[in-house]
Amino acid sequence: VESVDMTKHRGVYWLDLQEETDPWQGGWPLCAGEVRPARQAVKPEVDPRESSAGAASSSDAPPPGQAAAVAAPGVADARAPVNMPDSEAAPKVKAKKIPPQVTAAEWNNHQLLHLPFRSWCPHCVAGKAKEDPHFRTDDEDPHALPKWCMDYFFLGKSADKTRARPVLNNLDAKSGATFAGLVEKGGAEYAVSLTLEGIRYTGRTDMLLLTDQENAVGTVAKLVAERRAPNQTQLVNTPVGSSKSAGLIERCNYEVEAQFRAMRSRVEHCYTIDMDMEHKLVPWAIRHAAWLLTNFLIKVDGKTAHERLRGRPYRGEIARQRYGHWEFCFLQ
Repeated sequence: VESVDMTKHRGVYWLDLQEETDPWQGGWPLCAGEVRPARQAVKPEVDPRESSAGAASSSDAPPPGQAAAVAAPGVADARAPVNMPDSEAAPKVKAKKIPPQVTAAEWNNHQLLHLPFRSWCPHCVAGKAKEDPHFRTDDEDPHALPKWCMDYFFLGKSADKTRARPVLNNLDAKSGATFAGLVEKGGAEYAVSLTLEGIRYTGRTDMLLLTDQENAVGTVAKLVAERRAPNQTQLVNTPVGSSKSAGLIERCNYEVEAQFRAMRSRVEHCYTIDMDMEHKLVPWAIRHAAWLLTNFLIKVDGKTAHERLRGRPYRGEIARQRYGHWEFCFLQ
């Protein structure tokens, strides 16, 4: 066995390379870090038997219409190849692109800023790489089960003396109807009742119940599935760390939180109070924020979630707040 000399540097063994040039490409340097040409010319290989073609007799020529048999090097077989039928069409395969090779100067310059993102930089990949895109599917399939998303998020602010409080958020993916409430994490009865109330409001029967890998929301999902029997409820867990798989519910969490913060700011301004998470108005404000989003937030198709479910916009009256008193109060 031949031995190869290698150099050890920082615990890694490196193979020493000598700089050479390729005579077929006008002197391209083939050292590490340089960009190689897309294709390289290769000298045609000449079969040694072709040089002695004159010694072959004319009687060895194949009959008309039959290809001449050329044996592979080292194989003493001069039989004609067998005609095989064409195979089926090969499917299209998607493969990851191989990061390009870069020069040492390009590498050093990029290490100063790490802008923009480069797939060949391991630090950019570690800090900025995103998942593959999740392409939208046709949700109008009448045979597809409707999706119901459920997730916990926390509400609070830095000025609160107490910790942030958990909020259970429910989203009907087809209509966009939202049902959120201030609950205790785990299999609390109020969390189960809140979810069942939203499902009855939307009229869903058989459906897919999507949650993340968290045990608390998984416990609520199992109790909901048991209470809804004999209706079919398929429990589906989104992949760990996949934000795009749970993009709908995460966007809904943001909308509920933003609406609640806007309402709290209005209440604190009108009544000159500090509405922390222990205030008695907080549970109502969270549910009312989700109710407002369901009935009044216009989606990209120009309809609200209420209009998608009922076929008409919401026409009820709501309470109007005006500088410390209720101008009228008629809640639906």
